[in-house]
Amino acid sequence: MGMEYRRTPSLLSLEDQEQLRTRLDEHRARLREVFGPFRHTRQIATVHARSSSVIEACDRVFTASRSLYMALGDIAEGVAGTSAFHTALDQYWTAVDELGEAVRSEES
Repeated sequence: MGMEYRRTPSLLSLEDQEQLRTRLDEHRARLREVFGPFRHTRQIATVHARSSSVIEACDRVFTASRSLYMALGDIAEGVAGTSAFHTALDQYWTAVDELGEAVRSEES
């Protein structure tokens, strides 16, 4: 999902609102395509986790990804500005970092 989210800023720089909406709708369709494997990976990770902290961290990444996706929908609809993406993206990467820390702690 993170690789797809890295493609988003170039779309957000579009000034034409109709073009922005069209491109964000296309981008969100691609996000839905990669969500299946993302969800499957999360399920595998939680099954193999040895601690509740890793499971909770996986859940936070999953939730942050959904929030980011929803923020893109709000931007496409004109309900939110592009700052909503950046706020949600920061939360997503924070959750990813916390997952990495939880996994490293579990392996120690």
